[in-house]
Amino acid sequence: MWRPSHELARRAAKRRSRYYSGVHVSAFAGVMVVILFLFLTHTTDRRDLLSAVDLPKAQYTQLEPGALREDAITVTVERDGKVLFRNVQSSSEELPTLIRGAMKQGAERKVFLSADSRARNEDVEAVVQQVRIAGINSIAIVTNEDGAWAER
Repeated sequence: MWRPSHELARRAAKRRSRYYSGVHVSAFAGVMVVILFLFLTHTTDRRDLLSAVDLPKAQYTQLEPGALREDAITVTVERDGKVLFRNVQSSSEELPTLIRGAMKQGAERKVFLSADSRARNEDVEAVVQQVRIAGINSIAIVTNEDGAWAER
């Protein structure tokens, strides 16, 4: 049976577009999550971590890119004699155990020692002795070149 309402509905259906014209938010949300992830997981610059230590100045320096690695064995001696292993406070007697544990995890057999220029020599010598007890003879002393980081 023919009805005018059916005929109007058929005509309206023919005029409608077959394509959905809308904005899909899922793609936008995916891109925003990736950008958020990139900003939240920025890498830490080791130079910012050493800013509390006044490094000694040296005229002739050599750039050590291994010191900026995440798994580098870094030992810091602050002015008041505090010892930091990978920026975590520890005592100098614990250093051999911590260094051996770091080497078992695949760290390079080299210690990067950053000592405050006003630290007592006895404190630095005690740390060097503990590093040698751990079985490492390669110690790189982190310095400043004319008061600035040695970047060439």
